[in-house]
Amino acid sequence: MRAILLLGVAALGLTACNRNTAVGNDREALLDPAPAAAPIESASAALENVSTAIIKPETMSKADV
Repeated sequence: MRAILLLGVAALGLTACNRNTAVGNDREALLDPAPAAAPIESASAALENVSTAIIKPETMSKADV
């Protein structure tokens, strides 16, 4: 019984080695390429299709304006 318990503890200790969460050890970063950056557009082009009826200045903060 004691040998089985020690073997189980050793097995649990080794399973923890499967994951290395250290900074710079990101396995998924190797699989998926970084997404492309969004294009930079002027404000008028970005707001071209926005309906002005939904823009209410009284609900905006100073940061929005």
